[in-house]
Amino acid sequence: MTATELTFSLSPADALAWERLPHELRGWRRFAFYLWLATAGGWLVVLPEGWVAGQLSQLLALLPFIALHWGIASLAMSLAARWRARRRIPAPLGARLIDTGATLIWQRSDAPAQTITPAAIRQVLLTPTHLFLDAPPALVIVPLTAFESPAAAQAFAERWDRLSAESSP
Repeated sequence: MTATELTFSLSPADALAWERLPHELRGWRRFAFYLWLATAGGWLVVLPEGWVAGQLSQLLALLPFIALHWGIASLAMSLAARWRARRRIPAPLGARLIDTGATLIWQRSDAPAQTITPAAIRQVLLTPTHLFLDAPPALVIVPLTAFESPAAAQAFAERWDRLSAESSP
């Protein structure tokens, strides 16, 4: 197999596409989630005495507080995703992905090249706009416009997902 090279540009918007995907909560994010749940339950403390007796109309009065809490959490998560995206790709840059057949070579214009083996790939994710290869510490982000066609992107994703699965113990 001859090496295939994709050359493209990345922007903070491409990193934001990754950050907006659902991810497993780990570390401080898990702690923040539990803290958010605890503060949501804290609204019960500010209720007048006797409100928690199960009267539906009085409990429905809590809906604005719940909506406010949900809105604040959504805003915080959105701002955090934008912050992480800006840290990942602070400004537009060039990128290159070379498929040598047995490995991938990933290079951003702001960093040295990294060789990625199938065993290092934790996840291959194809979305309507991007292909993501999560191979810690590297995260390969490829806009689908870098491929000749959507079918080429699909074939690339399936091949590397298969190779990754075959190389996993």
